[in-house]
This record gives sequence, C-alpha cells and structure tokens, in this order.
Amino acid sequence: MPQVSETQSLSNRVATGAMWMAGQTVASRGILFISQLLLGWILARKDFGQIALVYTITGLATLISNPGVEEVLTQRQRHLRRWATPAFWLSLACSFVGMMVMVIAAAAVVAIARRFENEAYGNPRIFWMVLILALGAPLNALAVVPLSTMRSQMRFARISGINFFEVVSQQILTVVLAYLGFGAYSFVIPMPVVAAARSTLLWLNARPRVRRQLQIHRWLPLIQSTGWLLGARMFWSTTQQGDAMLLGVIFASDVLVGEYFFGVLLALQIVKVLNDNLVSVLMPALNSMHTDVERMQQAAQRAGRVLLTMITPLALLQILLAEPAVRLVFPQDKWPSIPIVQILSLGPMLYAFASPMAAMINAAGRFKAHCGLWAILAPLYFIIVTPCAIRFGLIGTGAGVAAWAWIAAMLHAIVGFGSLRGAVILARIAGPRLLAAAIAAAVAMPISWWMPSGRRFDVVEISVVTPIVLLIYMGMIRLLDRAAFDAVIDQFRHAGAAFARILGRSRRNQPAPNGR
Repeated sequence: MPQVSETQSLSNRVATGAMWMAGQTVASRGILFISQLLLGWILARKDFGQIALVYTITGLATLISNPGVEEVLTQRQRHLRRWATPAFWLSLACSFVGMMVMVIAAAAVVAIARRFENEAYGNPRIFWMVLILALGAPLNALAVVPLSTMRSQMRFARISGINFFEVVSQQILTVVLAYLGFGAYSFVIPMPVVAAARSTLLWLNARPRVRRQLQIHRWLPLIQSTGWLLGARMFWSTTQQGDAMLLGVIFASDVLVGEYFFGVLLALQIVKVLNDNLVSVLMPALNSMHTDVERMQQAAQRAGRVLLTMITPLALLQILLAEPAVRLVFPQDKWPSIPIVQILSLGPMLYAFASPMAAMINAAGRFKAHCGLWAILAPLYFIIVTPCAIRFGLIGTGAGVAAWAWIAAMLHAIVGFGSLRGAVILARIAGPRLLAAAIAAAVAMPISWWMPSGRRFDVVEISVVTPIVLLIYMGMIRLLDRAAFDAVIDQFRHAGAAFARILGRSRRNQPAPNGR
C-alpha cells in the first residue's frame, strides 16, 4: 500500500507540474507571437541576420559557461545538499571562462572576416553584441543551483511563474528597444538584465544552502559527469547554429541569413517551447525511477507518443497555412521566409521524439552514450546540409536540416533503447501520425488551392483549414492508435483536474469579503 500511495503522489505531482508548464507554454507562446509580430514590422531582415550570426559565435562559449551542471544536479537530486556548493562555484568559474572565450572568439572572427572581405561576419556590430551577451554568462550561472533545487522539489508552479516573467520582460524590453531604433542590439541588451532578475527570483524562492568554501575536491566528480554532457552539448550546438553559419560563410549576406533565421523562428518556436517544457517536467520524474529501466523506458515511450501526437498536426498546419498566415500578419519584406517555414516544419514531425529519448538517456546517467550519439550527429549534419546549401541556397538548407532531423530522431531512439528495437518503436509510433497527417493534408490542400488569393481571403483560409485538419487528424488517430488518443484526452483531463484543485486552493486562501 505505501508503494501505491507514493506512486499516486508522484503521478499527481507530475500531472500538476505538466499543467503548470502547459499553461506557461500557452501564455509564453502568445507573448512570443505578439513580440515576433511587432519585431517583424519594426526590424529589417539584416537585423535578424546579425543576431543569427552572433549566436553562431556565442553558441559553443555559452556551453562552456553552462557545461551541464544543472543536469548532473537533477540526476543526483537525492544528494543535492552535498553537491550544491561545489556545483555553484564550478558553474561560476565556468561562466567566467565562457565569457572570456566569447570575447576572444568574436574579436578573432570579425578580424578574419574583414581580412577576407566577408561583410556579414566582418561587421563591427557583431563584436559589440557578443560582448553584451558575454556579460550575462555569470548572471545565468547564478541560477543553476536554485533552479535545480526547485526542480528536484517539483515546484513547477513557481518555476512556471518565473519562466513566464522571464519571457514577458525579455520580449517587452526587446520590442521597446527595437522601437527606439536600437536595431539588432535590441535582442542582446535585455539578456543580461533579465538574467540578473531571474537569478534573483530563483534565489529568493529556492534559498539553497551554499557555503563559502569552494570544495574544489568535489569538482572532479562533477567535471567527469559534465565532461560528457559538455561534449554532447558542444556537438549539439554546432547543429543549432550550423545552418546560419554556413549561410553566413557561403553567401556573406546578413540579409539572406536574416531571411532564413526569421523562417526558423516562425517554424520552430512552438516546437521548442513544447519540447523544453516536456523535458523540464519529465526529467525529475525519470530520475525518480532511474533504477527501474523498464519503467523508465515505458514512461519515456508514453511521453514520446503524446508529444508526437500533439506536434504533428501543429507542424502540418504550419506547412499548409504559413503562406496566408505570414501574408496576413507580417510586412511584405518577410514573405520570402514562407517556404523556409514550410520545409523546416517537416523536421519536428519525427524529431520531437528525440526529446524524451534524450531525457531518458541522461536520467539513466548514460552521459557518455549521449555524447557519442552527438559526435555522430554533428558531422552528419554538415555532410547533409552543406551541399544542399551550396546547390540550392536557403531552400536547400532547410531541406537538409529537415532530412537530418528525421535521421537524428531514429538514432536517438536506437541509443535510448540500446538496440534497433528503438527504431521499431519509433516507426510504430510515428507511422500512424504521419499517415493521419497525410490524409488530413490530402483533404485540406485542395481547399487551400481553390481558395482565392489575396490577403482578404487569408483569414477565411485559416479559419476553414484549421478545424478540418484537426478533426480529420484526431479522428484518424482515434482509429489508428486508440491508446494514444485516450492518452491525449487523459492528459487534458488530468490537467483540468489539477487546475481545478489549484484554483480551488487559491480561492480558499483568498480573504473573505469585508475582511471576514
């Protein structure tokens, strides 16, 4: 009986946490959409291109600033007090090293680019934007220990509130600065400011016990674990910034890079938010059962099934409605990004499965295997994307990235389950969803083709195609995979029940009228 009670308690806490994170996802998505809409009207394509080029320089150095201490602490959540102090000082030391690497790398890249007359990377603004971002590295490092503490305690409601504050403040500052004429600087100036505020809030809420002693003798075990995580993150970072870097080197145009990067923001924003929130809820739950491999695999498999079920129709809608949606809400100079949005939206239909697989690998402490996986995926990325970019430009780059994403999902599944059984599981899960999406697309696409062109008909097309796709897709999922359909419905029921409990608790805590 105690075991059943403990399991039920864990399930309730995870369901409640998922509800909070889902609520934050929806709210954050709305804020990000409004911000992106405003920035799309205020900023030029070259501004988006410049910030994309900046990220290609800071990506690896950012990982040195945060080599994976947070994941190691989460994996060792039962002994968090023992490791909090060395983790804090190690994170802070790494952040200063990462800050210096950012500045040195930026100076070197800009100097070399100017020598070779590459106007994109040779712009002095690139160096100054990197310098501003570097100032935020130590401020972000301060958040590692308190955030790990709150995650280990499954205080997802408070974490969601702080995350939402971060999103809102970041976007408000960015839009205000863009309106005031700061251009690409609008993206980087708010980051150290918001990082300081976020770290302060996390410390006030978590209040972890960190001693003044550095405890350097405990750094080595952390470094040994974070070493594999850092390696995996470095390989991963090259794939995240690789497309923009290739375009910047090949075409040397911040306008073209901005056109591509704007399409990336539109195509992958909602997928990234869903994946990140899933991992933040799933990781503590998987860590609590890491000694039971079979149970952990079942949990990750269920999470992957639900995530693919939810993301596939969203990706399909982005493919079908990118043209009317972008035409409707963005100025004409952003319209060339439409095909980028459409082709990149193919990737998440399979790649979303990689997130729960990666969470399972790390929860099991298989950091070396995770690093080895990305040591294969990173060079494979450039082998696939580079010739596509050279031959077909922006469209080829997007197609190469989408093709790589499908291969990456398959390899994640194989490593996650430790055999080719993972590929079979992924095929069984993804097959019905891709079939349902294909049938929904076959019905919806003729409607889009028959719809008269022009911005005044864009709202009509979006209003007609969206419910058709969702109804057909979910109907097919109910027919092809009833268990997944029921799981999605149950998720909404659990979320609603958790929200009702929280809402009832908050109402009971409110003071009665007239002070009674």
